[in-house]
Amino acid sequence: MSAIQKFIENKSRISVQFVKYVMAGATGTAVHFAIFALLNETVLPADISLKDSQRGWNFFWSFSIAFLLANMVGYALNRRWVFQPGRHGRLLEIGLFYTLATFAFVIGTPFGAYVLGKFPLNEYFVYVLVTITSVFVNFLGRKFLVFKH
Repeated sequence: MSAIQKFIENKSRISVQFVKYVMAGATGTAVHFAIFALLNETVLPADISLKDSQRGWNFFWSFSIAFLLANMVGYALNRRWVFQPGRHGRLLEIGLFYTLATFAFVIGTPFGAYVLGKFPLNEYFVYVLVTITSVFVNFLGRKFLVFKH
């Protein structure tokens, strides 16, 4: 089997699997960011010109909507390319996938909203901090709880 075939299959070593997870995650993050940015630049702005409380709420809602849609993409990529499905039935697998993502979301998003409400930081900088933290939480949970490893 060629190196490319080994990389593509979803039975990779954990180091290769993490690289594939980051690549799939980058795709999901791009979807998340695009939706977040679209909302932030149109109907739910969180820019510095608004009141702090409004900035925080707008960030929360933009991030939340983007979260739901991007995780649909993330689940499909993780199931098909990164991990082996089959540890659980599909509905439980999806439920656990979203539960882990929601755990990271419930911790990170209110923290991001709080930071924006208290400090004059750029909303995209806060977005990146929240996203990086959730990558590690989600990989470990998906690797050891959701999918076969």
